[in-house]
Amino acid sequence: ARIDALFVSEPETALQLRVAPEVPEFMLIVLLYRAPDQGIACTLAAANVTASVLSMAWLTQAAAWLPCPHRLRLHLMVDSGLSREGVDPSEVAAAVRLLLDGWPRWSFDGLYTHWCCPYDLGEMRRSKATFDEAVEVVARMRRSVEVGRGGDVPFT
Repeated sequence: ARIDALFVSEPETALQLRVAPEVPEFMLIVLLYRAPDQGIACTLAAANVTASVLSMAWLTQAAAWLPCPHRLRLHLMVDSGLSREGVDPSEVAAAVRLLLDGWPRWSFDGLYTHWCCPYDLGEMRRSKATFDEAVEVVARMRRSVEVGRGGDVPFT
């Protein structure tokens, strides 16, 4: 068995894991379901912890913060039907553009979602289709950025 990433819900847990001798430095640690405030964002960046983007409002607010000395890694949550948190699918392109505009102070690590209804096959298909569309939007944007920047891209 292999572990590729650790997903945590508290910034303190992420920071404790980052210094734990059992967790290799290269191990991805992602803070899920909690967007950091300005006070902890630079600490997470220095510890190489990836933070969640739960809304356009947070992203817009964070864009106004002073840059951290280290790049803040961000993981975009897409609302695929649960309607509690995450960027609305219609805002994914705008959110990615804002993330890209934040380079090099931010890097874009990826997308995730919280499936709405795993026991309702029809709703699950709709939720997956919504998320697949968001992934395709990001893939198209990534391809265009890679061409324009010659490989120096804000995607990790």
